[in-house]
Amino acid sequence: MDKKRDVHKIVTVFDILNYRSILAPYKSRIRVLFEYDAVSKKEDFTILTRDMPEYTQECLVEMLKQNVPRDKIINGLVSNNLDYSECMAAA
Repeated sequence: MDKKRDVHKIVTVFDILNYRSILAPYKSRIRVLFEYDAVSKKEDFTILTRDMPEYTQECLVEMLKQNVPRDKIINGLVSNNLDYSECMAAA
């Protein structure tokens, strides 16, 4: 059965799994807000983890934009967790 979704607008919050390889010093989970609007071509990530410095958040957002395809978020979330290692393996 095909699990692809035809999405025009989505707002979701998810946690990144296997993040220790990219952000070893942060012991808490990394929670991310993702917003997508197909009509306006808007696609934004916002880091919701408060104990992370702003510069690190900006770097993480850039890394997510470059390495995590939108379809992986729309079709690949399982219990609102995104396995970062699977995204990197697909890249």
